Amino acid sequence: MTTPKKDGFSMPAEFAPHHGTVMIFPSRPGSWGTDPTAAQRAFTEIAARLSQCEQVYMLVDDRTEEAAGAMLPESVRLLHIGTDDAWARDTAPTFVRNQSGDIRGISWQFNAWGGEFDGLYPDYQNDDAVAEAVCGALKVPCYDARPFVLEGGAIHTDGEGTVLVTEACLLSNGRNPAMTKEEISAYLCEYLGAEKVVWIPYGIYNDETNEHIDNIAAFIGPAEIVLGWCDNKQDPQYAMCRADYEVLSKETDAKGRHFRIVKLPVPSSPVCVTAEECGDYEFSEGEDTREPGERLAASYVNFYFGNDCVLVPQFGGKYAEDDARALRILRREIRGREVVPVSARCILLGGGNIHCITQQVPAGRISAEIRPMKPSEFPCLREFLYDAIFIPEGAAPPDAAILDAPDLQVYLRNFGSEAQDRALAGICRGRIVGAVWTRIMNDYGHLDSETPSLAVAVAAGWRGYGIGTALMQGMLHLLRSEGVRRLSLSVQKKNRAAGLYRRLGFETVGETEEEYQMLYRFPGAE
Repeated sequence: MTTPKKDGFSMPAEFAPHHGTVMIFPSRPGSWGTDPTAAQRAFTEIAARLSQCEQVYMLVDDRTEEAAGAMLPESVRLLHIGTDDAWARDTAPTFVRNQSGDIRGISWQFNAWGGEFDGLYPDYQNDDAVAEAVCGALKVPCYDARPFVLEGGAIHTDGEGTVLVTEACLLSNGRNPAMTKEEISAYLCEYLGAEKVVWIPYGIYNDETNEHIDNIAAFIGPAEIVLGWCDNKQDPQYAMCRADYEVLSKETDAKGRHFRIVKLPVPSSPVCVTAEECGDYEFSEGEDTREPGERLAASYVNFYFGNDCVLVPQFGGKYAEDDARALRILRREIRGREVVPVSARCILLGGGNIHCITQQVPAGRISAEIRPMKPSEFPCLREFLYDAIFIPEGAAPPDAAILDAPDLQVYLRNFGSEAQDRALAGICRGRIVGAVWTRIMNDYGHLDSETPSLAVAVAAGWRGYGIGTALMQGMLHLLRSEGVRRLSLSVQKKNRAAGLYRRLGFETVGETEEEYQMLYRFPGAE
């Protein structure tokens, strides 16, 4: 391996399909208090919701394994990897993918947000080793980006060549003080497979990470950015947001597109730690402390995309109206996913929020052994799409070379239980069928013989079944990586998935009965 860009790898957008999410079960007394139960419940709520649409990996150690095992759903896979705190966004690998769907990780140097200059705790050796350990557990290669200091929360990407960062963070003296802004941009582009870095000046006021980008701005689509906003002229955040907006309103992305900027107001008054909350912390020697009345870096931009959801922080109490406003804005702007409110004050007390404790693993080739999930553990399987057309009985399996065809077709169609039984009986008939089924199992790991409904037949040769709406997006990405660009739509029933296909960049054909029959004739197919 050289660098990701030289090897043809790049970082996908967070809103692109996931294989899964990495989290760390919390326990550090200086972040979560001497009784971390409230934080552990919040982490469990997040992991449980995400596990409905993707694989969740929870890092545990001797301190947390028992509690995690008792609280988390069985579908969450525990990885025994030592950590110093629970900020998976900043310590877990940044994952990159190539056009073939291969996944690799990046291990940046981690120094607890500033090292000796202004780091938050001195005992971060375990955290610095997390990225490599996670890559080992998932059996994916790992790029060592050291000595470059970076956290995952310091970068956002649109997956189309653009990276978004803050000057306050990446130019801070505790990270890479010997590098110029231009050198940092070049390094990021080389490791993230990007073409352009857009720098905005500020993050959220009093953010102890030196103002990470993920608390102030996030991509919600190509050339679409949500920006934290403040209308209170007495608040320091007022001028900071406007400085960021001025830059973004004049900038373009890597493809030359101007940004559409959605303003997402921060809480209308500062969210501060109380004396009672301060009394529960237990700080180690050299660890940054908190004081009663200290302002916390509360922001609704610190949300996280799951495959079928967006998890949004809520602060409760007097911030109920602010919470509701944030949900309204995000529901208006983000379509096709459930916008889920999550009570997150106990996460904020640790110093971050939902995005800070999650790290996405893109859909692709993951070879880690994953226990298949049962339908009862995967509620989103209730949302079935359309199933498959089958080749006539006795027809020869297609040649393997068809996988390389640029106009490879995918057929999706409804079928009944009799046809489903027929599909299961013939699932490993033919080398393509067997290879594709094995590949789906390896890549997504959520399928077993009980899982109902979705089947995909490619060039009337693949037979498969078993993924719900969210994992279908991952399957479609896999098809794109094989050169698929056109999807045929069955008109046996109204195809409600057509919008999803188009959003993911596919051309759709066969939308009328006449066109369908003309394009695709399969003697004996239902």
